[in-house]
Amino acid sequence: MDTTNIDDEALEDFKHAKIVYMITYGKDGETHSRPMTNFNEDPTHEIWFPSYRETQKVLDIEENPEVALLYPGVKRDSFDEIQGKASFADRQVVEEKWVWWYLYWHPEMKDYFWFDQTKDHPERVIINVKPNNIKKLDRRDIDWVEETYSTVVLRKK
Repeated sequence: MDTTNIDDEALEDFKHAKIVYMITYGKDGETHSRPMTNFNEDPTHEIWFPSYRETQKVLDIEENPEVALLYPGVKRDSFDEIQGKASFADRQVVEEKWVWWYLYWHPEMKDYFWFDQTKDHPERVIINVKPNNIKKLDRRDIDWVEETYSTVVLRKK
């Protein structure tokens, strides 16, 4: 990705974004968005997210790997959008990187959960996003944001 035209503010916004919204595109062109924990610090390199195989986002990516990542800016009513292409990491990378998002936020709870903590769980995947463009948005570029930002819809141009 060419980083010469990237606004320093967008880079700083990404470092502060604990949550990014992954937007995928269904078969019918409908957008699907969901909040994702941001484990990354640099939006100009491959960005990764842990997930499970049997999810809508994985189904969407298998049909259409084009995705958008939307995250709030530090300034009020400002957002940044990364457009990129998603792929899935191989099993070795999944075993090295995969972490349950809840434990990212609450590592002290590691021993209190029932979920399978083995490294080679077959349903776990890592979604990699190779960014190809980053642009600034403001509130006028977004049709609506559902309560607590659980869903966002970008304005069609």
